[in-house]
Amino acid sequence: MNAFYTQFHFCALLRIYSPKGTVLVMAITPAQSRAARALLDMTQSSLALASEVSLRTIVNFEAGRAQLIPATISALQRALEDAGIEFIASNGGGPGVRLRAKPHIAARSKK
Repeated sequence: MNAFYTQFHFCALLRIYSPKGTVLVMAITPAQSRAARALLDMTQSSLALASEVSLRTIVNFEAGRAQLIPATISALQRALEDAGIEFIASNGGGPGVRLRAKPHIAARSKK
């Protein structure tokens, strides 16, 4: 097996919609799923409950032992994004995750 196959074989496709309405497709890796949960301090069991995906499926995906069908990855994506995660497409530095910035609340001016 070559390195590309080994690294990316167990990925799931994710559609990201840009502000202009274009669809970007990227693969979510097991590492991204683990990293997203770590940022949220979320257990696999909590992700299973939030996404309505079986715990066994999440465990196997994150261990690199299973591929996910699009409906399953969409459920995981929604659950993680609803909890505050943004998935980052590979832009030369590899795919990643980050916490979504909290909106800034403008201070009310006193009149």
